[in-house]
Amino acid sequence: MIAAIRSFHDIVFGPAAPELPALVRALDALAMAYHETPEGAASEQGFDPPERDYVATRARIAPRFPDLGFYGVTDPLKIEGDFMLGDAIDDLCDIANELSETRWRWDRLGPDDAHWHFHDMYMHWGRHMRELQSFLNAYLFRR
Repeated sequence: MIAAIRSFHDIVFGPAAPELPALVRALDALAMAYHETPEGAASEQGFDPPERDYVATRARIAPRFPDLGFYGVTDPLKIEGDFMLGDAIDDLCDIANELSETRWRWDRLGPDDAHWHFHDMYMHWGRHMRELQSFLNAYLFRR
């Protein structure tokens, strides 16, 4: 799990110019890590998690992925309905921020708590990941 998170962070924050196929592989590795990581348990230690600065995260990520932007999304639980807009940069920011807290927990509270947080927050970062994966598949293979 922690290796998959570090790899994803290297792509979205690292010094090297990111390549979309590498991003797709990193997202796939996160999905696999979710299934391979034990559920863990929340730490009972008192702590203050790091503050999230969405604006700063977006400012770091957006210039690295200038070709990514909005895309269409529908509610997968509805057969009919309006489509919504997804934002690939927002997806990357939300995933990166959730996984940053997981890394923080790994370093300060240990693997058990990090595993728990990784699983507990999957309902949020996992949805962003899945929608982004679908968009990137269309973007890379339907042009």
